[in-house]
Amino acid sequence: METAEYWIKRREAERKRFFEGVKQQEFVIAGKRGKIPIFYYDARAIMAVLPASASRLRRVLPDVYEPATLFPGVGLVAISAFNYHNTDIEPYNELAVAVILKSTQAGGVMSQLRRGAFHVYIHYLPVDTEIALRGGVDYYNYPKFMAEFEWIDKDREVACKLSEKGEHILTLYGKKIRTKKSQIIKFYTYLYMDKQPQWTEFRVNAEQYGRSWMPGKVKLELGNHPIARELKGLLISTRPLMYMYLPKMQAILYGPMALSPQLLFEFIRSVPREALKILMREA
Repeated sequence: METAEYWIKRREAERKRFFEGVKQQEFVIAGKRGKIPIFYYDARAIMAVLPASASRLRRVLPDVYEPATLFPGVGLVAISAFNYHNTDIEPYNELAVAVILKSTQAGGVMSQLRRGAFHVYIHYLPVDTEIALRGGVDYYNYPKFMAEFEWIDKDREVACKLSEKGEHILTLYGKKIRTKKSQIIKFYTYLYMDKQPQWTEFRVNAEQYGRSWMPGKVKLELGNHPIARELKGLLISTRPLMYMYLPKMQAILYGPMALSPQLLFEFIRSVPREALKILMREA
């Protein structure tokens, strides 16, 4: 019979295997060294999916993208708060406001849910460190800006409050529901630059994962910030349809696909000289 020590060692081996075989390249951003793909060794997240007007979502999307619809005229906005404890670019916080997209590869919303692979357009992506800001903007073209984060932990609930220069944007509250399983979840995050689609894979190893369709398990509170006012205009209801709770997770943010010349130049410029010489020899 396996002991508790056996299961601890087995779990640790599984955690290490998540990163195995993924080769990283050093780069310098905001005067500090990081790596691409970026590894997130220890993190947590709460995520809510809310109903939104499909016609209004089309106005914020580039023409090449189409919002997925749950029902005719009803699209979906995902709001996800991440608390990254240990990463290749130091600890930081991040909150994504994203539109779930219709995908010819993954199908509609329910198909994406079954596959655990979501295709989303990133509308806003605030962070709270300079290296996360510059790395996201300069190398990925993410719509990042600096903001303030406050995580509130209670016995049965966790919340993330987001503000900019002291002005409340939103607060996402989530119950600490049961996490009965682990799961690999893939987020294909889409952007648009130089009149071409651009995308990146964010792969999550949800070591503890809970999902609920009960609206009472998660709550969104909106402030009076311009982003909050925009969300009020997009959302049909601030009552979420689905909630995902990931109190323990790992992740890999792969490099951007379909690099624009600007992003390619920024990446080459940031690679340390000694590493660039090695890359040139290997090429």
